[in-house]
Amino acid sequence: MPEAPRFQAYLSKPVQPSALLDALLGAFASQARDAIQSREETGTTTRAAQHIDAQMAARHPLRILLAEDNLVNQKLALHLLGQMGYRPDLAANGIEVLRALERQTYDVILMDVQMPEMDGLEASRQVCARWSGNRRLPIIAMTANAMQGDRE
Repeated sequence: MPEAPRFQAYLSKPVQPSALLDALLGAFASQARDAIQSREETGTTTRAAQHIDAQMAARHPLRILLAEDNLVNQKLALHLLGQMGYRPDLAANGIEVLRALERQTYDVILMDVQMPEMDGLEASRQVCARWSGNRRLPIIAMTANAMQGDRE
């Protein structure tokens, strides 16, 4: 039986800006240490941040692949990431994720769990199997289902 994918983080939809920021910073903890320390020094933790950091992409450049089939959720995620200065590529299902990864390298995947053709769990299994070891890239799961089983 294939190994279950290990996600760097998970996000419940609808995605909140502070949760997205926390997930991205958490996925790149070594790069984000300075940003977290800066927020703590100014008295603003990432969870309590009320505004979106428009300069985040300049300080932490990332090549992001957004895997989401729902048009409304796509627009929301693209908008939030755009406010941070990111311009993610888009995949509407797991098959498109695998094709995108064959074409170019990404720093992180924001992966919807439930998608048609190939869901995010299967796509994550295949990503982990194909790009393992030091080539393994962080995957952040996104789901509207907040049940414990979905998180696991």
